[in-house]
Amino acid sequence: MIRLKLPNFEGPLDLLLYLIRKNELDIKTISLARITGEYLEYITMMQTLDLNIAGEYIVMATTLIRIKVQSLLPHYETFEMEEQGNEAELLVKKLKEYEKFKKLAFYLREKEQKAIRCFPRGNVTRRELRINGINVLTYDEINNILSEILKNTRIKPTYTLKKIRFDIEQKMEYILKKIQQVKTAYFDELIEGIDTEEIIITFIAVLELVRMQSVNLLQRKRFGRIKVYVKTD
Repeated sequence: MIRLKLPNFEGPLDLLLYLIRKNELDIKTISLARITGEYLEYITMMQTLDLNIAGEYIVMATTLIRIKVQSLLPHYETFEMEEQGNEAELLVKKLKEYEKFKKLAFYLREKEQKAIRCFPRGNVTRRELRINGINVLTYDEINNILSEILKNTRIKPTYTLKKIRFDIEQKMEYILKKIQQVKTAYFDELIEGIDTEEIIITFIAVLELVRMQSVNLLQRKRFGRIKVYVKTD
């Protein structure tokens, strides 16, 4: 992640934009030349140019320049003002959606750190739960399964921020209601025909239901289907 050193802010470029829109920084005081200069100094030290980072920077910088021009030239024609206003509103909307993704990433990272503290690296003991003599899934196996699922979706990555259409709690309610109706289901059935975003939300929702002891997960063999069923006393 590229970091900028400015008199009034230090952080990633996307966070800089977010703070500007939250009025915590005065965009008129930010030196675009300095931002660009530090970025160019950074990439010249790289042996290989990361095109994804470069492309993201160009998009962000272009947006920042347009917003700065709007703030410095407040006497534009009405049509131009409305057009730029719409662009600024769209940016705010995208940044809010980006914030949701950051919160989701923080949630997953926090879960991972808790797991690391509970199960230190290097511990060869494999902790499992058993139901009727059958091993249920460990956290490592669950993580590997999600990686395999996302790899097999074969969806090309996109850099367009979209509105999150699903809430984890709503997805939990949907899954639990469905499982209670049919008594048991398989995870691949729950994600059939949905995109990567909804797969991730579904996966987290299932893990939360397991944590709350509302459902159980069962896999009879390695890389086998994952059975999701209502927990019974």
